[in-house]
Amino acid sequence: MTLKKKLEDIVVPSILVAGCELVGIEVVRGRRIIIRIYVDKKHGGVTINDCAVISRKVGCLLDSEDIFPVSYNLEVSSPGFDRPLFSYAHFVQFIGFEVNLVLHFMLYGRRRWRGIIKRATEDGSIILTVDNKEVHFMIDDIQKANLVAHS
Repeated sequence: MTLKKKLEDIVVPSILVAGCELVGIEVVRGRRIIIRIYVDKKHGGVTINDCAVISRKVGCLLDSEDIFPVSYNLEVSSPGFDRPLFSYAHFVQFIGFEVNLVLHFMLYGRRRWRGIIKRATEDGSIILTVDNKEVHFMIDDIQKANLVAHS
């Protein structure tokens, strides 16, 4: 079982009890481990109180499961305007929106891409319109994806 899957299994019940849904989890390893949990709520959006309640519950669960032998920082927040996209379903949900992608490797000489999500195919590829051209990306090749926030 992957670390993200194990974390999801631990945190999802607490998120659901708070009336929210899990958007995704990021684990950033550096001097200190950072666990970022993004949650959303269908009606009315996530409040600071929602995040605080989830953070307390999840923090206790993670400590009791002893997943990380070293100290870590836990961050619980709404996905925000520059919402991260973690799954195929997220790309489908945001067809027509502008997105920034970072790939695990170079494609056509670059790792960073910005374009409009045109389509998501059943084989797991994401098609962006970049500079009036269609560019295909396999979802497994995407390291990070975020919607572009427009003011």
